[in-house]
Amino acid sequence: MSKNFVWAFDPHMQDKLVSKHLSEILNLLAVKTRATIKPVYVVTPIEMNLPEFVRREVLAALRKVKVRGIQKPHLIFDRSGLTITGAVKCLNAFATKAKTKAIVVGTHSRSGIKRFFLGSFAESLLMYSKSAVILVGPKTKKQVGIKRILFATDLSKESKKSFKELLSFAKEIGAELQIFHALQTMSYFANFFDNPAGAQEAYYLAEALKDQEKASIKELKKLEIFSRASGVKARSQIERGVDSVGDSILRAGKDFKADFIAVGTQRGPVRASLGSVARFIVRKSVLPVWVAPR
Repeated sequence: MSKNFVWAFDPHMQDKLVSKHLSEILNLLAVKTRATIKPVYVVTPIEMNLPEFVRREVLAALRKVKVRGIQKPHLIFDRSGLTITGAVKCLNAFATKAKTKAIVVGTHSRSGIKRFFLGSFAESLLMYSKSAVILVGPKTKKQVGIKRILFATDLSKESKKSFKELLSFAKEIGAELQIFHALQTMSYFANFFDNPAGAQEAYYLAEALKDQEKASIKELKKLEIFSRASGVKARSQIERGVDSVGDSILRAGKDFKADFIAVGTQRGPVRASLGSVARFIVRKSVLPVWVAPR
């Protein structure tokens, strides 16, 4: 099992709230898992001619934060060009080789050289990372523990794989899980009822949704049982008649009094599924968001 978290460190971060929240989360992770924290900074082509200056700059920035188990920073020299994708791939390669528990990154904060918005960097990381990603933003509320995690699932094969990875994390930190699934509303099919010719089709669609709900409840119970068998306390919840899956997940996290929200996403270009929902959650959540690659 990995003994470290990779911290996607930005010495130019100007958002003090994000820095504060990152320090809180990193300290919690270090205490809960007894893992070390490895700050990693991707050096841009512009900065490559001044490696010692960059190194001193990173060290000076790190002295301003108080994080347990922090290691010496690692600098990655990105020769792929001035692109977000290039920086993300460099970080991803390092994290994969280090077999990290997760990459921890801040969102919605601009770097000093305005190379990219870290929010965009974080979202690109979701598309390419082969490691779990923990995202922390300026809206993140103060964390005093990690006792409850809401896992949002679309019950796909890929999401179930993400769930197994989350179980390992939850067990290690001693957190309980709420396994949440949202069913889309019937409003999408309302136009069929207004059209006599489509009434029969709407009826069959409604019956199909009822069957889908029964199947979803059955799958949720399987995940719940599997979680308990793995040593993690869990319960499941399904919400019906949902217009916005993202809003539904955020609401469920608040009702559960969760400390983390966990979702799955997809490698490569994010498609219109839970991957796009993950991006919505990352932007809107007041909780740290744990995202596993698919």
